[in-house]
Amino acid sequence: MFLYVLGREHVDVSDVAKQAEQELKGKKVVVVGDMPYMHMLDEIAQHIRAEHVAVARIPVQNHVYAPAQQNSSHIAPGRLWSELAGPVSEYSMLYIGEESPTLTNILVTMRFQSAYSYQPS
Repeated sequence: MFLYVLGREHVDVSDVAKQAEQELKGKKVVVVGDMPYMHMLDEIAQHIRAEHVAVARIPVQNHVYAPAQQNSSHIAPGRLWSELAGPVSEYSMLYIGEESPTLTNILVTMRFQSAYSYQPS
C-alpha cells in the first residue's frame, strides 16, 4: 500500500474569477487542477460566471458517488468527468496550476473547445 502526502496550495479565487470571466463568459467551462489545488476547485467553480461550470475530480477509492454521476461519468486521464452537460468538445478547460505532465496529458487526451491555464505563482 502506498500513502501519498501532497501539499495544499491556495489560490486567489477572486483573481481567478476576474481573469476567467474575460475569456469564458457565456461558455461551458470545466475546471481542472493540479493536485495542490484540488481542494480549491469547487470554490473557484462557484465564482466563475459561465453558461455551465463543471469540476473534474480525482476519483477516490471507496467513495460512493451519486447514482446520476455513476451513469453519466467516465474517467480519463485520472479525472472523473461527471458534471458535464454534454460532450467535452463543447467545453473550454480552465486549468489551475503550473505547466506540468498532468496538463500535457489532459490536453493530449481530451478534446476541449479551448484551453486556458491559470498559474497561481
